[in-house]
Amino acid sequence: MKKIMILGAGVYQYPLIKTAKAMGITSVVVSYGGKYPGFRIADEIEYIDIRDYEKVLEAAVKHQISGICTVGSDVGVKTIGYVNDALRLNGVSFDSARLANNKHEMKQAFIRSGVRCAKGIKVESVSQALDSFLTLGSDVVFKTVDSSGNRGIIHIIREDMIESAFQECISFSRCSYIMVEEYLRGEEIGAEAFIQNGKVEYILPHRKAVIETNAPVPIGQSVPAGLDSELESDVCDQVSRGIKALGIDNSAVNVDIFIEDNKSYIVEIGARAGGGACLPESVSTYFGFNHYENIINAAMGEPINLCYKTPIPNAARLLFSDKGGILSQLDTSKVIHPDLIELSLDYSLGDEIPKFVDKTHRIGHVIVKGITESDAESTVCELCSRIEIEVDSIE
Repeated sequence: MKKIMILGAGVYQYPLIKTAKAMGITSVVVSYGGKYPGFRIADEIEYIDIRDYEKVLEAAVKHQISGICTVGSDVGVKTIGYVNDALRLNGVSFDSARLANNKHEMKQAFIRSGVRCAKGIKVESVSQALDSFLTLGSDVVFKTVDSSGNRGIIHIIREDMIESAFQECISFSRCSYIMVEEYLRGEEIGAEAFIQNGKVEYILPHRKAVIETNAPVPIGQSVPAGLDSELESDVCDQVSRGIKALGIDNSAVNVDIFIEDNKSYIVEIGARAGGGACLPESVSTYFGFNHYENIINAAMGEPINLCYKTPIPNAARLLFSDKGGILSQLDTSKVIHPDLIELSLDYSLGDEIPKFVDKTHRIGHVIVKGITESDAESTVCELCSRIEIEVDSIE
C-alpha cells in the first residue's frame, strides 16, 4: 500500500489525513506531540519537529513513503522540499521551498522576475528599522520573514512603535533580520492555484474577510472574487509570474495579493494550499473536484483530477472568541439553511479556548454556497450571527 507523509496534525491538516484514508493510502503523520486531532486518525505517527529536515528524512526512508505534503502552514515546507530532493519525490524542491519560506528572499525573486510587489527592505536592528520606516514613507509593515499564520506582522505608523515591534517580530524568527515593507492601501484578496509539470492549471482569486489585530487577519473568504475581466487577467498574470519566479512545481499554491489602482501586487506565495477559513473546501466546492485528493496525488506523482463541473460560488467564515477562557455556551441550533455546506466545531463545552489573535485560534468554521459569491457571503454572515458563544474567564 502506498504511503503519504503529512507534516502537521492540526485542524488544517486533519482533512488531508482523512482524505488519504478515504483514498486507501496509508498516512504517516509527523508532528511534535500535543492534543492534535490528526493523531486520532493517523495510520502511523512520528513525533518529530517538522522543521528538522534530517529526522523527517530518516522517518520518510523508514516508512518508504511515496510522497510528502501539508496544507495551511509554511512551517514544514522547506522540509518537504528537502525530502523531495533527497528521495527524488514529486513536488516542490528545496530551493523553491526556501524562497517561498522567506519573505525577503521571495521578494528578491519577484523583483528579478518582474513580478509587481511592494517595496521592502531587510533590517537587522532598531536603527535600521527606523531608517527604513522613514525611507518608505512612515507607513509600513514590519514582517517576520520566516513565520506563518500572520504571526510577526505589524502595521507601523509612528516612530514610537518601532522598537517594540522590531523585538516582537524578531522573537518569532530563526533569522537575525526582519523585513520592513511599504504599506499598500488597497484591498487585500487571495488566490488558490495549482501547478503541475510546469503548467499553471488554474488560478482562483477570492475575496477576503479580515479583522484587525496587530495586522489584518483573514477570517474567511468568498469565491470567486468577482473581479472585472481586466483586473482578473492582471491577477492571473502576476500570480503565474510569481509562481514561476519561485520555481514551484507539482504543488498547490496559496497567494496573498493587494489590489491598488486596479493593479495587483503579489504580497506572498506559499508552496502549499491555504488553510485559513477552509480554502481547500472552497476550491473543491467551486470546481467540483476534491482539492485534497489532488494535493496527495501530485505529491505522489499521480495524475490530478481537473474535471471541472458547473462552478458553485461559496463563502466560509472562521468562528472565534474575542477573549480566552472556558467555553460555557455554544449554541448552533439556529444554524439551519438549505445552502449550508458544513458547520464544524473544534471545541466542546468545558474546553479552554484561546483569545483570537491569528487563524490558529479558531474554534470552528461555517461554509455555505450561493447563487453568487455575494449571496453566499450574506448567508454565511447571517448564519454566524445566529451562533451563541459564551466564554467564562479562568479564575
